[in-house]
Amino acid sequence: MIHGITSNSCPICITLCDEFGELPDTPYDTRLHSRYAAAYHNSEVEQQESDDVKTVNNALWHIPHCEPLEIVRLDTRHMPLLGILIHLMKWVQEFLHYVGGMKTFDHIWSRLPPFPRFTRPNKAYRYMTQWQGKEMRNLLRVLLGVFTAALRRTTDADPIASRHKPLCNKAIPSIRYITNIFLIAQYQVHTHGTIQYRKD
Repeated sequence: MIHGITSNSCPICITLCDEFGELPDTPYDTRLHSRYAAAYHNSEVEQQESDDVKTVNNALWHIPHCEPLEIVRLDTRHMPLLGILIHLMKWVQEFLHYVGGMKTFDHIWSRLPPFPRFTRPNKAYRYMTQWQGKEMRNLLRVLLGVFTAALRRTTDADPIASRHKPLCNKAIPSIRYITNIFLIAQYQVHTHGTIQYRKD
């Protein structure tokens, strides 16, 4: 967040709190930091409050040729998505242990062939200790297929117990939906259609 903007507002544009996350038909107006600086300088507290700006001095207003909105910002989606992915990776392993499919999953995982934009894992899933961006992107590309194969494989692996099959039938779509959200988030451009697809 840019210093001076409240946590209930968008630091980039003038957006109503209950409209966060929506894609408007016409873009919202960008925030006018020159106006906020003037209001602060003239002690216009009511003006700042109506603009949803904290009554504090923003150091960026005093740097020549600096526009706060043009400063590189952290990707605010990164940390929530990373948290979900780490939780998913832990959950997959615990679920597979519970239904008895971890050994089969590791077998399939460690034998994946290389292909463009995918680096073949060099060790079993449960023995991987370093998960950097590259490894996580690899995981997202193959997780659904490996997970599904591990739960459905019967030719050279112990089949999943019949009492666990209803759980497996629920787990596979869950993995699909979560990995789809991550894969769509990597698109360079979004449309109303891709945003709706993520919501669905």
